[in-house]
Amino acid sequence: MDMTTVLGYQRFDSRMHAISALDTALEGATRRVRIFDDRGDFYGFDRRAFAEAIDGLLRRNREAEVLIVLRDTEFVQRHCPRLLELMSRHGSRIRVLKITGSIRGFARGFVVVDDSVVLRRPHFEQAVTFWDVDEKAIAAGHGVIDELLQHAGTAVSPHVTGL
Repeated sequence: MDMTTVLGYQRFDSRMHAISALDTALEGATRRVRIFDDRGDFYGFDRRAFAEAIDGLLRRNREAEVLIVLRDTEFVQRHCPRLLELMSRHGSRIRVLKITGSIRGFARGFVVVDDSVVLRRPHFEQAVTFWDVDEKAIAAGHGVIDELLQHAGTAVSPHVTGL
């Protein structure tokens, strides 16, 4: 059973519950994961479970893509060797980009999985995360990420870790 549509609208007040929600969303992913986050540490991009979920998606579907846009890429470059290894293995199907310019002040996070669920963080300084399966909320999440992409700089190299 695909839990992404069963859950409906939810509010999570802790990082632990937000990570669990992300893991559930990734389990149901079939073709596309798009993330905008501060650094990647809130959702635990350094976790084995995160890397395995992303790898599983990319192995299940040869056309699947993962896009991660961050305000600061240092955490990924220093603490996420599994993610960097996936970038090497899967090439352009997984990209990690850093935003530049004044848009770096944007402090709301989004995770959009396929067109089935959006996770929203109203502010990076808070653990509160909302899970929504509403089509308009999902479309709005995609729209924000599309807009942020216009301010994305160079992609993170998968060959740099532990600096």
